[in-house]
Amino acid sequence: MGLEHSNRKGRKMNGKVFLNFRCDCQKSHLECQDFTMTELKSYFTYYYDKLTPTARIVFLHNCIEVVETKANLDRIAKGQEPKDRSSRIYYLDGRHVCQQLFIKTFNISLSKINYLLTNKQTADGRPIAIDYRGLNTNLKLDREHVNFIEQIGMGLPQYKSHFTSKSVKYWHSMLTWTIVFQLYLEKVSSDHPDWMPVSSKTVQHYIKLRFPKVK
Repeated sequence: MGLEHSNRKGRKMNGKVFLNFRCDCQKSHLECQDFTMTELKSYFTYYYDKLTPTARIVFLHNCIEVVETKANLDRIAKGQEPKDRSSRIYYLDGRHVCQQLFIKTFNISLSKINYLLTNKQTADGRPIAIDYRGLNTNLKLDREHVNFIEQIGMGLPQYKSHFTSKSVKYWHSMLTWTIVFQLYLEKVSSDHPDWMPVSSKTVQHYIKLRFPKVK
């Protein structure tokens, strides 16, 4: 759950662990004290073991209600921009809890919540459940790693197309990026087990495959 992994730049990211956080808030309208540690841990386990990254976006979104002030609602009704800060209501299993208990239960940061509500929802407040991880390119990769990727590209089967008179070689038409990336993962695992693999997008950047255009 929340396993240790590498980001696109090869930096090791620690896995998530349950924090055993006990909330001591005494606000009467909150239900933080109603939860046992076993219950909280079950939510943590469910979040990391059962949900995909995109499903987690939807899950968190559904647990948070954003409430506008009356002044903001009046301004919105008139087609004006709201001025006051909206408030957030956090729920666990339908029960109202404080912000601290919510983020500690899932061992996430408040910045993650802020990003979710700012960048991961549509104008009408629906979650945008798209996982962009692994789609970015690391263009600051060290030269040894770049050479390694380029050598893999040079070793791929090539042929001279009869569709053109140009003296150009193309990669075999049966190759796909999935095959090329899997080959890279196998090679980096066997030849450089101490390296952190890069994303498929980064491999594509350094291996410039060319295919003939049939007219």
